[in-house]
Amino acid sequence: MKKAVISFFMISLLLLVSCSLTLGGRLVGTWAMDSDPTTTITFNKDGTCLTSSGDSGTWSLDENNMLTITTSGSSTVLVFRIYIIENTMIWTAGGAGITLTRVE
Repeated sequence: MKKAVISFFMISLLLLVSCSLTLGGRLVGTWAMDSDPTTTITFNKDGTCLTSSGDSGTWSLDENNMLTITTSGSSTVLVFRIYIIENTMIWTAGGAGITLTRVE
């Protein structure tokens, strides 16, 4: 019985960790562009985002790591493939890349 309880807690812990380590979960927070650290974007858990210049919108992430950002009040849609390694995020589109660093 004791082994079953320990196994249950270990499996629960692994599921909890794996869910928190999803790319979308790691995206949530504030990121600064390496080329201009005063330019930031905050991704919220509820799928909204806000830039340091006051622009807002929504974000979504698909199973192919494609990040779609749609700005509020316009039809501007930005699509990037993203990679996150620890506190560094790389957006790629059309061969170009943008690097951001987590600040919060």
